[in-house]
Amino acid sequence: MLLPTAARTKFMLGGPEPPYLNVAGQAKFGLDYDLEAAEMEPFLSFNNASISMFLTGKLTPKLDYFFHHSFTNGGYSIYECYIRWQALRPLSLTAGQSKAPFGRVYNSSAARLLFKGRNPLAGFAPQYQIGIRPELELFDKKVSVHAGVYDGNGRNVSPNPDPYFMYTGCVHVAPLGPVAMEESAHNGYASPVFSITPGFHTNAVMMPTERVPGDTVFEDVTTTAYGGHGAFRFDRLALDVAYYLSSVDDPRIDGTSRSSGLTAQAGYAVEGKLEPILRLSMVDPNLDTESDIKTIIEAGLNYYLNSYASRLGLNYYLSKEQGSEGEEVSKLMLYYEMQY
Repeated sequence: MLLPTAARTKFMLGGPEPPYLNVAGQAKFGLDYDLEAAEMEPFLSFNNASISMFLTGKLTPKLDYFFHHSFTNGGYSIYECYIRWQALRPLSLTAGQSKAPFGRVYNSSAARLLFKGRNPLAGFAPQYQIGIRPELELFDKKVSVHAGVYDGNGRNVSPNPDPYFMYTGCVHVAPLGPVAMEESAHNGYASPVFSITPGFHTNAVMMPTERVPGDTVFEDVTTTAYGGHGAFRFDRLALDVAYYLSSVDDPRIDGTSRSSGLTAQAGYAVEGKLEPILRLSMVDPNLDTESDIKTIIEAGLNYYLNSYASRLGLNYYLSKEQGSEGEEVSKLMLYYEMQY
């Protein structure tokens, strides 16, 4: 019962002028009930989804820094570690390990999600990468352009010996006003706003293969993904829809494989407190074959004790692959999330 009181507690060293340090964090934990558990298998488990700490601040008036590290299910990892230089009022440059620009399915903060987990289409995004990211804001922040050049190997991975880079980019267009990079509208919007975010990424890597037994050669495998995300907010209603395509050009299999994903989600917070939520997603892992399409249905309720800083969530998750041999996963998740 004391956790909502501790939420949003502020910790700051130095300041108010740079340099200074802000310390914040997030904890998310709860119970998972497996509705499809086989006989003699555990059906109830305690899930420590994440315990994160954020170190943020300014070194100079134009130089910010951010460090995000996390303890998840007994493991430790660094997610983000970068500096951001506000070169001019509309232009900034970020260097280090950060989220590569692509779309809202992954670039929305993990501390401000509608469900316990991210959108199933987050797998189409390049996620965390090491590199540089320029950003440009135009027309009173109604249009923002984001680009990135990265090593393309993911987080906490040293560069591959290949000569290639990952290139990413997206454009946020919000003509009626800003749409916050969060998934819920429980804090309320006085007037309707919407955003459209097309994005892409492309990356080539050198992969070993044996065309002739005993003779290993390296061939270029290129992955490209693109699509768009639409978000609508009004009052305490949040609606999102996204569609993405991905193709992998792999000479080792003498062809190109393509996949796609479509998702739609909605939530409405009654008086900003009790929020029923629903999300439908479909992922086709291979458009060129009669592959099994995965359908994912998620529903639940959020109760906000202190906005995102203290909330309870109940999620139902159902994942079904088409076909007689399709795997089905069904579970209930009850969790508590707090931030400080």
